[in-house]
Amino acid sequence: EPSWRSALSPLFTKPYMRAIEATLTTEKNKGTKVFPPLPMVFSAFNECPLSGLKVVLIGQDPYHDDNQAHGMCFSVLPGIKPPPSLVNMYKELSEDIPGFVAPPHGYLGAW
Repeated sequence: EPSWRSALSPLFTKPYMRAIEATLTTEKNKGTKVFPPLPMVFSAFNECPLSGLKVVLIGQDPYHDDNQAHGMCFSVLPGIKPPPSLVNMYKELSEDIPGFVAPPHGYLGAW
């Protein structure tokens, strides 16, 4: 999304970001599984323009199984069973927000 690209692009020239990218690329080239797949690392920024941002969800422990992590915290792609952490989040939301109904999937792109 162009607004995010504009806001974040200065960070990608910083030494720490280049070091992170180099480490991930090296590990991937050694055969280490890296989650999410490298092309999806920043996919969350494609879902909403910066000006439309209302809430940021930050997760502590990334998903670590195939087909789970896709660059959006707590979300899984359509067709993937919601992991326990997301099921717990849905449960809390249904207890705290009158009328909230947990979706039958784990894709949070519409959020």
